[in-house]
Amino acid sequence: MKLSLPISHSALPIAVRQLIREQHPLSRIPHSALRTPHSKRGVALVITLVLLSIITFMAVTFLVVSRSQHGSVATETDLAIARLAADSATERAIADLL
Repeated sequence: MKLSLPISHSALPIAVRQLIREQHPLSRIPHSALRTPHSKRGVALVITLVLLSIITFMAVTFLVVSRSQHGSVATETDLAIARLAADSATERAIADLL
């Protein structure tokens, strides 16, 4: 049951305001139950900071690994080019001798 009154809340008599407060669904819940204790908020903060640290560590690790793999790819490419150049020089020397 919802009460709709055309007058302002401050103009209501005290008895009417008390009746409205008593019929409100949250009026039966004590105020202490509606508040979040500081310890729960502190635990949530600690968990959030730990997860953020883990994610940052994983991102930095990914960057380091990708840089080292980039260096490995460059080394492998240079090695393949050198091997192909050596094979080409060997084949040309054989062709010149014949």
